[in-house]
Amino acid sequence: MSSYPLVGLGTLLICLFLSLTAGHVGLIRLRLKIKAPAVTGPDSFDRAYRIQMNSIENAVVFLPALWILAAFVSDRVAAVAALLWLAGRVWYALSYQREPASRRPSFVFSTLIYVTTWLGALWGIAQTIRAGV
Repeated sequence: MSSYPLVGLGTLLICLFLSLTAGHVGLIRLRLKIKAPAVTGPDSFDRAYRIQMNSIENAVVFLPALWILAAFVSDRVAAVAALLWLAGRVWYALSYQREPASRRPSFVFSTLIYVTTWLGALWGIAQTIRAGV
């Protein structure tokens, strides 16, 4: 049996972050009296909503690559990738909420982590295939 406690913890932290972004949207929705299913409103709501959606969109492609990296390369390496990606997404959320134009460096950082994770996962798969497994 394989064990992935570190990347498991990283994944739970990512899920917590996604839950917090959803909760933030809900709180702003209540405070500003924006009734569902509306997805637009004042700038503060629009920013919070886009942070949530952008984070979910990115997590959907990041998490499978993360677990493939853990399975074919290393739990520890994948956990580091999870924490770096999460740090980039938190940075993104804070900069986007403050000033949307300032989000670019954090977006680039988290995208580089995703691409590196994906390439590492691909490399791990290739090494396993090459070894004849």
